Amino acid sequence: MKIPFKKNKSAKEEDTRRSPATYRYHAVRMRSSDKTERRPGVESLIKNNAHADSRDRFITIFFIVAITIILGYMLWLNARPRIRIASDARQSVLLKEESEYESIVKDIIDNSILSQTKITINTSDISRQIEAKLPEVDAAVITIPLSSHRPIVDIIGKSPKLLLINNAETYVIDDNGYSISKLSELTPDALNKLAGLPIIKDETNVPIELGNRTITSETSLFIEQLAYQYKQKSVAIQEMTLPANKPNEIRVKSSTDNYYVKYVTIRPAREQFGAYQAVSKRLTEQGISPVEYVDVRVQEKVYYK
Repeated sequence: MKIPFKKNKSAKEEDTRRSPATYRYHAVRMRSSDKTERRPGVESLIKNNAHADSRDRFITIFFIVAITIILGYMLWLNARPRIRIASDARQSVLLKEESEYESIVKDIIDNSILSQTKITINTSDISRQIEAKLPEVDAAVITIPLSSHRPIVDIIGKSPKLLLINNAETYVIDDNGYSISKLSELTPDALNKLAGLPIIKDETNVPIELGNRTITSETSLFIEQLAYQYKQKSVAIQEMTLPANKPNEIRVKSSTDNYYVKYVTIRPAREQFGAYQAVSKRLTEQGISPVEYVDVRVQEKVYYK
């Protein structure tokens, strides 16, 4: 008797008979397995990217801070200025030491926070303050250096022309007739710079304020020129006076005369001095000696008393 033989079915035939649910289970499991295997790599990449972003932010902030510090240092100004005493054709004179000017200018710069950097400092305003604070300064020019932190201040002094005695105080007067300093406030070195200036007594006794005009520029120039004429002829001046209630009049008494000479500031000093010299010689030859004055104010006429 023959027993029926059952052939083994191939794996392929078995697979074809499996249900769709079985395929879905394996597919899902494979995809889940793939995700599980890839997750460590993704997380590592995310961490690396986060670290790179953090590092980039740090570098950016570092460079911003560094550039800010460098720019701040480059633009920063030291309030202590470098003073340079300038000279001009008018034979200007400064009546204080450089250290004193440095201290005064430093205080002016310190008064404004805007003066602490090169881009915010107002050099014109500081120059005006210096000139207002220091009557003997004709101009203050401020230069901001590129490489240095100390502002450079060039100071040009005014030109003293005479000393004016008023109410027991002696003032230094410049060529424009402004009072620029009190003689009592000057150092010995400054006083030496003023040696030889003509001295005139103001009998009007009008109060004088430093920095204000005391006499006209024409009067200042006339006094300077008249004093020069006396010096050229080696005639020493004993006293020079601005009389009260006598506009444009100046009186001069020499050390050799017993009288004073009346001059007027609106006529050339040289011409009037020449008239005085001529009449003085003629009167001496005639044996006449005025006891009060010689008046040369009127052109081509001389009076005496």
